[in-house]
Amino acid sequence: MGATDVACAPAARGQVELRVGAARYVLRMAPEQVGPLRDVVAALVPRLRRSRPIDAQLKPAEVARIRPYVTQLVKLGVLLTPAPGTAPVESEGDRRLYTFLARRVARPDPLFTSVKARPVALRGPAALTGPAAEALAAQGLTVAPAAGPGDDTALTVVFETGGPAGLRAANKGYCAAGAAWVPVLVDPRRVRLGPWIMPGQTACLRCLPADPHRPPEDAAGDGRPAPAPGAAPGDGGPVGVADTWLTLQPGCVRWLAGLLSHLAFRTYVPMGDSHPWGRATTLDALTGEQASVAYWRDPYCPDCAPAGAVTDAWVPA
Repeated sequence: MGATDVACAPAARGQVELRVGAARYVLRMAPEQVGPLRDVVAALVPRLRRSRPIDAQLKPAEVARIRPYVTQLVKLGVLLTPAPGTAPVESEGDRRLYTFLARRVARPDPLFTSVKARPVALRGPAALTGPAAEALAAQGLTVAPAAGPGDDTALTVVFETGGPAGLRAANKGYCAAGAAWVPVLVDPRRVRLGPWIMPGQTACLRCLPADPHRPPEDAAGDGRPAPAPGAAPGDGGPVGVADTWLTLQPGCVRWLAGLLSHLAFRTYVPMGDSHPWGRATTLDALTGEQASVAYWRDPYCPDCAPAGAVTDAWVPA
């Protein structure tokens, strides 16, 4: 399988520099061999998938061009050879995910298989779940059918355009089932993604301050209250056409989908102590601003406390 983060550039005469992730190699070769190697790295390597034999992916002439370099490219980590039993690399998203992991961990196969085995389920309007599914797949993550509390999914994302009441009701079910989930509240102007909830370990919706999804005043500072759920901007009445919502414009939907897929990826592939759990991000479609806040879990929360019992901080002698 070909790597995605590889580049080839000429160095001194008779040398070529090969960059593979953070590594840098200088290869000595005849000057007339530099051009063919650069062509192989730029045009052939990125097209390879391990799910099919190489001669089924490249034309015979292309196979002949890459064959002299295969052994050396494998040793340098340019061509990746996943072990048997690893989840198949079938899409461009899979290839990018595997390459990312292979550049950062010594044994990428178990981690890649683990990530692919943890599906993300999406619930809500198709206008939101469709782009989100595309973004998650492009990230290399597995998208599962819509699931409810207790279903066998690693993470469920629930989009709500009718106000916070529906999410609060869902919060009870997911906390009772001990299921990880992400509430996404969408109104005509703002989107609140999160918090990322692991019942008993992070803050759930009920742990948050009263009505945290909706600022009481318009962020523009003109003193007008934020639009109520189900109200079109400017008229206060029911939404007749979804296009009246700034948050449902294609650019904003892709903004939300991209952020969701990236953060979902971060929950499965942690780096250091930074992760999305317990954090909520607000997107303002009018100003283009994005703000993130981390919340503490309430140890006595009626919804999530049973999933994580309160323990004494002090043990009597």
